[in-house]
Formats: sequence, C-alpha cells, structure tokens
Amino acid sequence: MRNNIALILLLTAILASCGVNGSGLQSTSAKFENQRELVQPMYSSPTYRFAFPLTLPEGMSNQTWETIFDNYTHSPKTLHHGEMMNKIRQAKTWQEADVLGRKLIQDLEKEEVSFFAQQQIASGMLRSFFIHEEVTPETQRMMAFYMDMLIRNKYFSEPSLFAQILPKLQGYWENQKISEIAKKSVPYGAKIYALWKGQPFTLENYFLAQAQSLKASNSTENSNTLQATALELRNKFQQNIPLEASKLKTKYEREDWSSSTHLSFEDTVILALLAEGNSNNSQK
Repeated sequence: MRNNIALILLLTAILASCGVNGSGLQSTSAKFENQRELVQPMYSSPTYRFAFPLTLPEGMSNQTWETIFDNYTHSPKTLHHGEMMNKIRQAKTWQEADVLGRKLIQDLEKEEVSFFAQQQIASGMLRSFFIHEEVTPETQRMMAFYMDMLIRNKYFSEPSLFAQILPKLQGYWENQKISEIAKKSVPYGAKIYALWKGQPFTLENYFLAQAQSLKASNSTENSNTLQATALELRNKFQQNIPLEASKLKTKYEREDWSSSTHLSFEDTVILALLAEGNSNNSQK
C-alpha cells in the first residue's frame, strides 16, 4: 500500500512534466502541441510548480530513461522521493523548500535518477519562488545556485523561466555568462516562433511585426517608416528588460497561455537581447 501511494506521489510530479527532451531540439513527439508545451509548459498549481520539460544526459535515449524510471518507480526509494516532493510543494517559504530540496538532491546523488531530481527541484524552486522574489544579494545567490544546476544538466528548454531569472542575475553574473546562457535557450523559443508565425525568429522580424500592428491600430498619422518605428520599439524594450521580464510572471501563470492570442514571445525577445550582450540595464 505504501509503495502504491509513493508511486502515485512521484508519478504526479513526473507525469505533469511536459515531455522528455534530448541534448538537441527534438521533442519526443513531432506533434506541434508537444513542441509548444516543451517551450512554455503549463502547470496545475499557480504557486508550487514543479513540472518541467526534462532534458536527458547526452547519449541517453528515451528508451533507456524509461527503463531507468520504471525500475526506480518500483523501488522503495520512490516513497521517499514522493513524500519529499510533496513537502517541498507545501513549503510556505523558499528557505523551507530549499532545505528540503537540497536534502532530496543529496539523498539521490548516487542514483541514476539524480539528474532528474536536480532538474525537477532547481526549475521548480526558480519557477515557484524566485520569479516572485525581489532582487537581493541572498536571492541572487540562490537563483545562481539553482541556475548553475540547470546549466550543468544542459537544461535550456524553458525560455519563459530563463527570461525571468537571467535579468535578475545581472550585476551578479558577468554579462558574458548571461549572454552565453541566453544563447542556448533562444533556439527553443525561436523554433516555436517559426512554427507559429511561419517565418524565422529574428529581433528584426519580431519588432517589425510589432510596428505593423501598432500602425494598424493607430488612427493618428505617423510619418515614421515601419523600420524606424520598429527600431524605437526595440530600443524601448531593450532599455526596460527587467520590467518586461517581470510582466512575464503574470502570463506564465495564465491557464489560457496556449491560446494563440497570448503566445507573444517576449521571453524569446528578452533572451535574444541578452544573448547579444548589450542590454543597458543591470540589476545592481
């Protein structure tokens, strides 16, 4: 009975994940819906969100992972994992969740599923707590700790999360490091943009589309060319990256995020600008 309860607890945590992702951009399904979920997953709880698009270690096939996971879910350790994840989700503060998360990571350090636990906990801590926290030396230290954990696991497949956290690490991490990480996350958003919009993602394409939309909705005469308006929009956006990143928090929690009217790709834009390494805004 206890093993059945443990399996339910763990499967609830794992099956809520949006997919398994290898070291490249391939998702486990070619279906568009799965690819869209891979980039911007939806979570069942508005506050404690520990579902995630799993990235497998380089060289590990989906079939190998399924075997490892199947064996793990039938082991006694599943009970501990499920119970600990339940406690983490119920934690009221990031400090409480952090202690529990580190303990679980340590307990699973020598297990084949350790990479899974690290991604689950690190992305969940950032998503559930730190996108909501004010920037302080302490929160920056904690965000850097969990971001480094994701980077070691080659987890870059969640642009919305990275676009919210990386601006908060400006002034704590070197711009070059932020740029390199952003570059690795951009392709996930760019791929969905191309599927959705029918054209490659570039900053020029994005802001030209914004300029066209603005011109179509603006009844007043504007002598600016589309290119000039697009440049103005880009400069304004770039000068306010922390503010634009903070707006993602609300969109990230919408239950209707999958609607075409709400897929606006600001996360990919933020990452692309950070990847250029020329943002004029640094969190002090």
